[in-house]
Amino acid sequence: MTDQKREKLKTYRETGVARIKTSENTLRYYLDRTYEERHETHKRLFESLDVAVAAGHVSAMQAVLGGIVEVARTSPLADIGNIVEGTRARPAWLR
Repeated sequence: MTDQKREKLKTYRETGVARIKTSENTLRYYLDRTYEERHETHKRLFESLDVAVAAGHVSAMQAVLGGIVEVARTSPLADIGNIVEGTRARPAWLR
């Protein structure tokens, strides 16, 4: 193997590792923010449900339960493909 090939492979490896680290950091940040936000949303929804149940307010219970179901239906990972794709962009010199 020539020195030029070794250098090229080394550069490619270092770039790949950096890209993986960037993806990891982006994913961690996204998940931390998403679940933090959802934690607060869940907390408020279930507190609201407790109030509605205690008051015997059926329409409020239905509305809050609808909100809980809607939040549960949407996955925090639904948009993760877009985020990961954004970190995959390779520099022109590596293409």
